[in-house]
Amino acid sequence: MIASAAGAELRTVSGAPLSGTPISIDDQQVTLSTAAGEQRTVPLKELLAIDVGQGAAVNPADKPSVWVELTDGSTLVGVDIRVVKSQATLTSMARESVELPVKSLRAVRFSDPAQDTRQWTEVLAGKSVSDLIAVRKKDSLDFLEGVIGDVDADAVRFTLDGDAVPVKRAKVAGLVFARRNSGEAPEPLATVEDSSGMRLQAKSLELKLVAGFAGGKLTVVTVSGATISRPMNQISKIDLSAGKLMFLGDMPIESSDWKAYFDPSKSPPALARFYRPRQNQAQDGQLRLGGTPYAKGLQLYSQSTTVFKIPAKSRVLKAVVGIDDAVRDGGRVRLQIFADEQKLFDEPISGADKPRDLELNLAGARRLKIVVDFGEDQDAADHLDFCDARIMK
Repeated sequence: MIASAAGAELRTVSGAPLSGTPISIDDQQVTLSTAAGEQRTVPLKELLAIDVGQGAAVNPADKPSVWVELTDGSTLVGVDIRVVKSQATLTSMARESVELPVKSLRAVRFSDPAQDTRQWTEVLAGKSVSDLIAVRKKDSLDFLEGVIGDVDADAVRFTLDGDAVPVKRAKVAGLVFARRNSGEAPEPLATVEDSSGMRLQAKSLELKLVAGFAGGKLTVVTVSGATISRPMNQISKIDLSAGKLMFLGDMPIESSDWKAYFDPSKSPPALARFYRPRQNQAQDGQLRLGGTPYAKGLQLYSQSTTVFKIPAKSRVLKAVVGIDDAVRDGGRVRLQIFADEQKLFDEPISGADKPRDLELNLAGARRLKIVVDFGEDQDAADHLDFCDARIMK
């Protein structure tokens, strides 16, 4: 949903649409001015997202040259970064200064994150007790241990084996800051996205209007402790779904089982792997029901059982089910769905029918079991799509 320049579309947990111009946003609620001129206050716990729109466009001539990751998983982009003692200053794509405490930094990269992905993934997953500086050596990166000091346009001050060494900025591919693991980070209140590509894991939010909504600023305190203010006309989305909405395509599968049509004992392991549950994809690449493509969901096959452990306080399972468009004409299965041992659904699904909307009560349940069995034509065209399948609290 795309909002007007002066308003926002709110996606609610109940599915009821709501739109208006935000007057205030804080950690508990958002207050809107509706098209009818009324004010309405909605608790954040009832919202999945606030879609503000596309955000102000960034000058297409500008390209990011700095990518920053915070310890809480927030990501920021910009055109320059300076570090002086305990404070870093990022110059955003809009040429604004964004102040970041050095203690909130996990990594700074001066080359496109699409490059050297494997090396960066391995290094960031490690537990180095020292800061690291990444220096490019031909087609790979060399990571050196030491202490990162001040950073300016010309050099990175780096202490290596007790000696202070200024490393030319042009030679530096990136920086990794040593951080002790202080345990599991708290779940963010929201994820705030802006038009430049920033994604901020917010612990708290505050909207202050200046000369109307478009001139307002949204102040975000991230989970890592950085306070960042962004112009409201550059915000594209405030995602509030964490903890309220979980897609089965993204959740870990606790167990799965598939049996071959013929003697299962003679079925090769490769066949079982081929007929494993597919998350967020179909055999031919994309889940598709009734001509509609879906990015989220499952593809399941006959004589399969798939079990998910679901979070406490889960309320409802919603999904669109049907035979995948690729085999729709001949497909038939029998679908059974259980919450713990209580059967919630037991009906045939045919490709001759339209995709079906499911809404099933999960109150009090801890496990969701999905059983797909043969339909009238046994195992022919038994590609069941469980699209947009999500559990909501």
